[in-house]
Amino acid sequence: MSSFSDYWMHRKRFISQYAAATFMTYLFNVGKRTPHRLIVSRQTGNIWMTELLPDWSRENPMFANDESVPFRFTPNIQTYITPIGVEGLFSSCLLAISRSLTETELGLGQYLHLFIRDELLAWYASSHKTAMQSELLEHIQTNVDEVMSRAQLLCCQPNHEKDVDCNKPINQNIIELISQASNPQNLAQMECTWMPWL
Repeated sequence: MSSFSDYWMHRKRFISQYAAATFMTYLFNVGKRTPHRLIVSRQTGNIWMTELLPDWSRENPMFANDESVPFRFTPNIQTYITPIGVEGLFSSCLLAISRSLTETELGLGQYLHLFIRDELLAWYASSHKTAMQSELLEHIQTNVDEVMSRAQLLCCQPNHEKDVDCNKPINQNIIELISQASNPQNLAQMECTWMPWL
């Protein structure tokens, strides 16, 4: 970078883009986020994720991720983002994205129906199975409900006034997910090709 302010803008762009990528990988149980699937622009800090496909359960057509971490948040990423960036911009971006997408007038569930329907049809085709229309609709609704519950978890909005705890930060759920993703014991359980040390 040519100046400190350019470096700051690069880091800020990286953090906000990585928060969006993290939101997508967590929401749709996208696994296998190996380093070669993460492309970072050295000039701008923009991020592109390749092969952003949801993971499926082997037994039934449900989004499932058997990794010990909810998303990729390895030591190198933590170091670049810095503790202030993690607690500030990263968690704030995750909260802002989830809140803006879970607004009732947006109708995220309706868009999810279309996306999940196509993914389910691909799952049935790849596993050489057929589904009745009612069974397909049931699996679509179950997956939509699961994705919406994950979005609501990131949204950190209490359902009732009695759920409000004044001693907890507003983004407590996000902090817990970050803690789980950056826990060295969880990272050590990842397979070698995932490169948990990077």
